[in-house]
Amino acid sequence: MLVVKPKSNNKRTNRDGPAGAHELSKTTFATGPSSKIPKIDSKEIEFLGLLVQGNHEVQLARWKGQTMAVKRFDMIKDYKCFEREVKAYEHLEKVWGELVALPYFISEMYGGVIAVLGMQLGRDPNTDDKNFYKERARLFSKLLHHYGFDHLDTDRGNVIYISDGQGKERLVAMDLESHEIRDAHE
Repeated sequence: MLVVKPKSNNKRTNRDGPAGAHELSKTTFATGPSSKIPKIDSKEIEFLGLLVQGNHEVQLARWKGQTMAVKRFDMIKDYKCFEREVKAYEHLEKVWGELVALPYFISEMYGGVIAVLGMQLGRDPNTDDKNFYKERARLFSKLLHHYGFDHLDTDRGNVIYISDGQGKERLVAMDLESHEIRDAHE
């Protein structure tokens, strides 16, 4: 399903962004937001085309021979979303590729105006997935009760099926920027 974001009244013609964008980039990538997700040079990423246009654009891309999804964040208006998504991945490091999509890298483009997160590629749930609703309920329940992660946007667009490499698929969460961290109840 393709979701088209309404056009904004905010018109920016300078592709390098406003003055100070590079300073934002230095802060974001020199000191964080993550030491757990590798930071790479965006020149290493080969963008192949648009996958989804929603709140954030997601591109199909290739890096080191691996095809993946790359989520783009406008750091002028979406800095907090990027920061929250990376912090969510840091919090859930133990379950990368098990309960949440595996993050491959973070990077910056256009002097820090755009940040990107490379992630595991999967497929959207469809009507043939007989146990989808039970699997989704179990997934979000496990994230909350075992890891204290309350995903605040649990619709079907924020989960994907990924391959386990053995011919089976597993449902994982994505779009992690909307969340609260609570006490886990293991």
